[in-house]
Amino acid sequence: MKKSLLNIILIVLVLTNTILTGILVFVLIKPMQDTNKMVSKICKVLDLELEKKEEEISLSDIPIEELEYFNIDEKLTIQLKKGADGATHYAQLYPSLALYTKHKDYKKYSADLEKQKAVITQHIQDVVQSHTYSEMLSNPSIIRQEAVEDLQKLYDSKFIVEVIFDKTTLQ
Repeated sequence: MKKSLLNIILIVLVLTNTILTGILVFVLIKPMQDTNKMVSKICKVLDLELEKKEEEISLSDIPIEELEYFNIDEKLTIQLKKGADGATHYAQLYPSLALYTKHKDYKKYSADLEKQKAVITQHIQDVVQSHTYSEMLSNPSIIRQEAVEDLQKLYDSKFIVEVIFDKTTLQ
């Protein structure tokens, strides 16, 4: 009699534990999902990357021997956007491209760059024309980065890792 009474108590305790565990799981899953969504939104707002994308290439990660430079060999004289002073300003520069030779698209596009100088030049001019004299003086690296992004969109590839403005003269 004592054994069966102990077995019944033990079964009741096991069932109670199982039911309470199930309730606990269902009660905690929803707040954990909400917290995960909130953290993801905060990361997006702060522009943090939880995982590095496979295609993302940083110039600082590339050894110098894996870069090839393509010189456009033309002096570009570009009228800059009018700034706060209202005066017309010009930029003269010799653009060059830094190409990542280990990128999967390098062989595909690098052979035709000489033929496509006019298109590349036009894209660089469009980016530079959209900035003022003061922007060009204060932070030309942002303008070069915009030019890189524009050319990467043009080729739908990230084998172009940098645009260089050699011998830049602003007037």
